[in-house]
Amino acid sequence: MKPRLVLLEVGAYSEPQLSSLTEMFEVVTIDIRHQHKAVELLQMHQPVAIFVGLGLLIDQAILDASANLRWVVSPTTGSDHIDLLHASRLNVKVVTLRDVTSEISAISSTAELAWGLVLALARRMTSAHQSVMSGIWDRTLFKGVELRGKTMGVVGLGRLGSFVAQYALSFGMKVLAVDVRTTATLPSVKCVEMSEMANKAHVISVHVPLSLKTEHLIDWPFLQQLQNGALLVNTSRGQIVDEVAVAMAIREGILGGYGTDVLAGERTWNGRLETNVITPLIAEGFNVIVTPHIGGYTTEAISQTRGQIVAVFLDRYRHELQQS
Repeated sequence: MKPRLVLLEVGAYSEPQLSSLTEMFEVVTIDIRHQHKAVELLQMHQPVAIFVGLGLLIDQAILDASANLRWVVSPTTGSDHIDLLHASRLNVKVVTLRDVTSEISAISSTAELAWGLVLALARRMTSAHQSVMSGIWDRTLFKGVELRGKTMGVVGLGRLGSFVAQYALSFGMKVLAVDVRTTATLPSVKCVEMSEMANKAHVISVHVPLSLKTEHLIDWPFLQQLQNGALLVNTSRGQIVDEVAVAMAIREGILGGYGTDVLAGERTWNGRLETNVITPLIAEGFNVIVTPHIGGYTTEAISQTRGQIVAVFLDRYRHELQQS
């Protein structure tokens, strides 16, 4: 009898990818968006492995639900939706895209969304569109700014940050970057400290993983150093910015716009937007754009990341069987 594997992402895996999994496992696909339902169904199915996306918080209760659980697999670069400490206590191995960084080096979907947010903020495109939809044709309401000749700040010069830096150079911008690796350089990109970036950048895009060191990396003291009217884009994790400080900076005119694909607390929202300090700014007419964590949600990215995560998981699973 094959061990059981539960897929918690409906429709995300192709037939060839599913076929690879069914050679080794009895695969059960479940559409779950609520934590308590996940616990109940995992208790019922008792899988040895679960494949999860960003929709669920894989907390202690979910990890404890199956006594057979040995693997948590997530096609994400971040792992803040998984209780890694409790997984380690249970000897549950966690596999993410961090294990295949070279294989996903060409995936640019999130960087493209970040650049789209930069352009949309600079030209106030979403507000202009909504104005037209409401029957108003008045360009004087939406004076924008040119990007050529301005300075772009990139926080985190990894895969995504490097793409964004290259887009900025193509637009004729100067590029400053902050990165923990002193060797993280690109031609025509100058690595600086956070304070220098704050003082000089007209646009800042954030591309770092969430950790104790990066939580609230973009805080009130940093925002106070910005030039008035600076634009900020965040496609990493909501908690990397202090959202209360960002909202204050928007209201006071320090920030001329905020575009984000992520919000703090989104992991627990179960498909419905809950109270936060950022989204009300949209209705108040500020230059704020929020998308529901769609950065990596393209046909190409889904196909490539799911294919890579299946391959690395099966390789590790087979290796473990051989060792036992």
